[in-house]
Amino acid sequence: MSPPLDRAAQSTKRAERTEETRQRIIEASIELFMEQGYDRTTTRQILQRVGILNGSLYNIYKSKEDIFSDIVVTVMRDTLRWADARLPPDSPLCLRLCFPMCIQVYASNRSERIAELLVMAHKRKGIRKKIMEMFQSWTQLDDDEQIIRLELCRSAVGGLVERIYEEPETVDEEKSMRIIVEMVSKMMDLPCPDANRMVGTLMCAFRDGDMVICGVRI
Repeated sequence: MSPPLDRAAQSTKRAERTEETRQRIIEASIELFMEQGYDRTTTRQILQRVGILNGSLYNIYKSKEDIFSDIVVTVMRDTLRWADARLPPDSPLCLRLCFPMCIQVYASNRSERIAELLVMAHKRKGIRKKIMEMFQSWTQLDDDEQIIRLELCRSAVGGLVERIYEEPETVDEEKSMRIIVEMVSKMMDLPCPDANRMVGTLMCAFRDGDMVICGVRI
């Protein structure tokens, strides 16, 4: 029988191998989604790209949608981290809430594939729930009515992203962001003395960064 220390070491190695495989699955899936789209990508293609057997994938993810969900959650986590890093420390709540919403407009205008994936993410109930839980934790909102209003704002942004995807170059970027800022201010009952200035702050934060979404520098 292996001593306890050896069993612990073996367990750690297994966990490391699993995480390494998970990362390879995520990277291969992102590559395929960006090359040919989500719908045209199959789990078989992902397996071939990673070079693993069915069991190795299904031990980590139950389906292609589970992989996609993990990717979206990671992108949102990165987005909230960017907001914390790039906005002034004393930024009003309205500006902080608008960062992860407006960046979707900004990124969608720069990549048709990102726009496509964002549209799909907004339409999936399970993914919306996970994102909303992250958003709620980040903002520390605990008022039920405010949370419902925030979800309505996020749904409206989803519709705007869908329009960008379906009708490229028909949506004015900065005007759209100003509408988002004004909508969030009104819906969440948050002060917004100068929407144009807020949009300018957001655009500077987006342009000055080295933000990469699904392999695309936005």
